[in-house]
Amino acid sequence: MEVFDPYTVGSWLLSREPIESYEWLLKAFLRAREGEAPKIVLTDQDATIKQAVESVLPNSRHRLCIWHIMKKLQAKVTDDLFKNKDFKKRFNKLGWNMHIKPDEFEKKWDLIINEFNLEDERWFNDMFELHDKWIPAYFSDTRMSGLMKTTSRSKSMNSFFNTYSQSENLLLHFMMNYDTTIQKQRNTQQEIDHQTKKAVYKLISPRPIEKHVANVYTSTLFYEVQKEIYKGSRYCQYEHLGTKNGWELYKVEQLNKNSDLKKNLR
Repeated sequence: MEVFDPYTVGSWLLSREPIESYEWLLKAFLRAREGEAPKIVLTDQDATIKQAVESVLPNSRHRLCIWHIMKKLQAKVTDDLFKNKDFKKRFNKLGWNMHIKPDEFEKKWDLIINEFNLEDERWFNDMFELHDKWIPAYFSDTRMSGLMKTTSRSKSMNSFFNTYSQSENLLLHFMMNYDTTIQKQRNTQQEIDHQTKKAVYKLISPRPIEKHVANVYTSTLFYEVQKEIYKGSRYCQYEHLGTKNGWELYKVEQLNKNSDLKKNLR
């Protein structure tokens, strides 16, 4: 399980995995954050974790890992369909696309389901029932949600810790190895912070937000956000609507590929 945090804030050892254990873990996590719940909790489809999140973090949005869902596709369709390049390309594009709107997603989903005769396949029906839990279009109102779609960070973290620990380790050895691992992670973070402070970036847009991003993010994350700023600068238009309750209001529209304005921005 992974929460919307950029680094390891703590670790727990669970001897069993009933809902009570996960609830205890999440409550301990909340205490460590002084009661501040994360905006998004990203997990696989484990039913026990789902119940614990709903119980302890009712105001957090529970999001399912797209990678885990897509990985199940091969087991849910025939070999011929799985090898169908058109089907796989369209299904993957539909699942990973963070730019389409919900109504467009639903139309394209229906087209794929009907075209490939999947109307009676239970897994596809179940996944559609959960579409607002894993399809990026339904998280577009949450800031930075486009950077957090899978639990890959959790998997890479597991691999990182496994480098220093083995399943047969005694508890004492595990704790010693854990301390070594955390210290290495902190040293790496300090090195990244140092490199970031010295970094000089080539800005690709006139937007003030890009300069702001360069001051607050690490180098790796800056380049990811810069790509989105670039797309927004070239492929979106915005209109200032005024000020309300101290907030500046803008109307932002994504341009059509054939838009004359988009061509003028090139």
